[in-house]
Amino acid sequence: MEVSPTYRVVFTGKFTSESGAAAAVSGFAALARISNEKAAQVLGAERVLKQGLELKVAHAYREKLEQIGLQVSIQPQKVEKPVLSLSLEPIENEPPADNHNEIKPGQEVVDSPVAQLSTDRMRCPKCGHEQDKAAQCDSCGVYVHKVQSAEPALTDRGAAVRGEADSDEPGDPKLISVVTAVVAALVCAYLWLGIAVISEYELGIVAWAIGGVVGFAAIASGSAGMRTGVMCGALALASILGGKLLVVNHFYGEIASALQQELPEEGLFQSYQAYNEMARYYVEQVDTDAELRSFMVHYDFADTDDPDMITSDELDFFRQEEAPILEATAAEPIDVEAFRDLDQLSGSEYAESLLGYSTWDALKEDLGPIDYLFFFLGIATAFRMGASGRLG
Repeated sequence: MEVSPTYRVVFTGKFTSESGAAAAVSGFAALARISNEKAAQVLGAERVLKQGLELKVAHAYREKLEQIGLQVSIQPQKVEKPVLSLSLEPIENEPPADNHNEIKPGQEVVDSPVAQLSTDRMRCPKCGHEQDKAAQCDSCGVYVHKVQSAEPALTDRGAAVRGEADSDEPGDPKLISVVTAVVAALVCAYLWLGIAVISEYELGIVAWAIGGVVGFAAIASGSAGMRTGVMCGALALASILGGKLLVVNHFYGEIASALQQELPEEGLFQSYQAYNEMARYYVEQVDTDAELRSFMVHYDFADTDDPDMITSDELDFFRQEEAPILEATAAEPIDVEAFRDLDQLSGSEYAESLLGYSTWDALKEDLGPIDYLFFFLGIATAFRMGASGRLG
């Protein structure tokens, strides 16, 4: 019997528009009743969708596929034996040798959407109602092309909402994670101080390690998400700055202690008070050379304990160098009250009052580009670990 000419419908691997590729995949998935991922795999390359068709039927298939955004072509074919069509089951028959892009035996495939219904019938993608092909569903009244174009956006939006909900659950972060992370931040701050005191050197990389410890403390206690990440970043910043401030305060206190050792044992208040009294006594009581010699011995202006051993040259030097200072002090005494509270201070507070330079000022002067780099790495590490819930 003479064999009638047949044709096959081939997907070219392209879509009618690049911007409509997602809609075309979604429409194909809806018609074939498969997932978008599976549809994307089927439409990932040139592929024979249907073969062994009469020309009229092939044109109907092409029209249907072009409506959902696929570029297809009709190619003539001679039918020598029963042809293969796309199936939900693995194809076990051997495909024609000339159809190298058609579904191979054993490959998981799906029916072409146009093969599911006759060429003049359609199924509503919203309610599933089957009817004659039309732009609008007779059952629910929806316009078919609008539903098909909206499905990808709805799917993406739903995934985004679910992802946001997963990362911002009411339990994110848990109370135990907050407590654990705060404790870790405090321990790390004092650990940095200990390392600096022992090694007498600041290691900027410790700031990076602090971020990792804080992030690990949060996720190890069962929290992960955006809010946990923000919490970890904030605690890492507080721990890093706190540790740095503790280190600067410690070394600043050592400087103050060294300064105090150079000052009189009785303290600045008593020392300056005694100087005022000495200046007043000199102006009021010292007139003759003999009185000056006794004054110099009594107040340690001479290297001898015997007034008669002081020479005339030493008297002249005293009158030229020391006497003007004593006279000025007697005329305008030193305000010793400013030093009364200072003698009660110690450490960094003493240095700040004496030098007019606070610990915070010293911290700002001590910070450099390397410090800022490790600060950023520490905070970013803590945030990333807390937000993702992963160590790596």
